This record gives sequence, structure tokens and C-alpha cells, in this order.
Amino acid sequence: MISNSLKLAPLIAFSCAVAACQVSNTGYQDASSSNAASVFTPLDTAKDTGPDAGSECKLDLFSGHQAAAEMVAKHGIGAAFEGWAFIKGQPALHAATLAFRGDAGSFGVPLRVGIARPDVASAFGDENLSNAGFAVTADISKLPAGVYAAEIRTDVPDNLVVCDLHARIRVVN
Repeated sequence: MISNSLKLAPLIAFSCAVAACQVSNTGYQDASSSNAASVFTPLDTAKDTGPDAGSECKLDLFSGHQAAAEMVAKHGIGAAFEGWAFIKGQPALHAATLAFRGDAGSFGVPLRVGIARPDVASAFGDENLSNAGFAVTADISKLPAGVYAAEIRTDVPDNLVVCDLHARIRVVN
């Protein structure tokens, strides 16, 4: 005979997941399985105006692990980044850059965008966001050591949109 608590366990787990209302990547794509690593290159951020209020983004996974507020990336080891991003009222991103800003400068790497993220569409109640995912495996060996703020940058007609990922990446030797 199955106890009542065991019968209720799936319902309780489902209720907790819904109540948390967090969008999380459950492995729709794996950036680490992509082809060769992309390379960070210097970015010109002189005319940036800062994060745009009309954008939403989140870094879900860093090298296969749940992303945190601050992460450490070591030279000589590739780093994989996965998450989602969108601009309110716009279709899925067609091109975007993962940007790192720090005292040593600003650097960016192109993202693969348009990755299936039905969880994002469901969480925001907008089917247009079903391909809001991004991913990249990046070579950080050329980045100077230091702490960088991570953000997503994308161009829409006549406008650069910057979304703050609220994450810091500490690059160490």
C-alpha cells in the first residue's frame, strides 16, 4: 500500500515549481556540445547608454552548472554560457553578443540565438518567446584576468539594446 504522502509528492513538487515562477533551463540545448569555441574580441562601448528597460535576460548555465551571481573562469579552459533573452514586443533575437565589461576593457563573443525555450514562452505567456534561448562556448584565454559584468547586446533598427545579466565573471590565470 502506498502512503498518502507518497501519493501527494508529485503534486507537491509541481505546486512548488509553479509557485516559484522562475524560468529555468532544463537542458533544451547544451552549449558544450557545440562545435569549436568562439573567441572574445574587444568591443567599443564608448556610446553605450547602459541597460535597456525594455529587455529581459537571464544566464541559466555556466559551463554546465547553474549560473550564480559571480562565477570563476580559468584561462586554458573553455567556458559555456546558456540562457535566454528578449526585447519586449519584439520577435526572437536574430543576432546578439555576450559582452563582458570590466576594468581591463570590454569584450564580446557572438551568441547562437533562436534556441528553443518553451519554458520562457510559458513563463511570460507569449508564444513569440519560444525561441528566446542563447548559447555559446567561448575561448577566454585571450581575456585579461579580472572581474567582468556580463550582459547581452543586440541591435534593433537604429538602436543598441543592452540587457544586464546580473552576473559577474572572474577570469583568472
